[in-house]
Amino acid sequence: IAVISNILNTSLYPSLTRQATTYPQTLPAIYERVLLYLLAIALPIAVGGSILADQLVMFLYGDGYTDAMQALRILLWVIPFMFCTEFLGYVILIMGAEKRVARAIILSTTLNVALNLLLIPRFGLLAAAVMTVVTEAILLAQYGWLLRDLLQEMDWGRVFWRPLTAAAIMGIVVFFLQGI
Repeated sequence: IAVISNILNTSLYPSLTRQATTYPQTLPAIYERVLLYLLAIALPIAVGGSILADQLVMFLYGDGYTDAMQALRILLWVIPFMFCTEFLGYVILIMGAEKRVARAIILSTTLNVALNLLLIPRFGLLAAAVMTVVTEAILLAQYGWLLRDLLQEMDWGRVFWRPLTAAAIMGIVVFFLQGI
């Protein structure tokens, strides 16, 4: 699933870089649309996958992996964060702030390693899943801080709430239909 985000973001990067030099005033609207599309893909995967995690694990791996069900349910929530952080990282690169991206990644990675070393021996697989999601959320928060002026211009009702509402409705339908 991470490949979807990577393909989209990598293919957009040259065009966005060119747009930044020729028509920079159009970038906020483009960024808003890209985030909308990324969340429209990622949120249904996270919601539906979380609801169907038990069935997915049983279908793919069988009874021997039942411990992975809860971890998968948690880990799927890294997808929306990851889709956004990858794109926003490119946005920061386009702005010429490579050092800021590097610092944010170093901080998040260091925190992830330290907390995993501390928590996994005590809490196991679930701690690893939670820390993966938390680390990506921290990276997103750092990018959000760096891009706060740009992000304030966006229509968050359109970018975030619409895909979240659609994913929630889909999740309710999937939840009630999963036993059929």
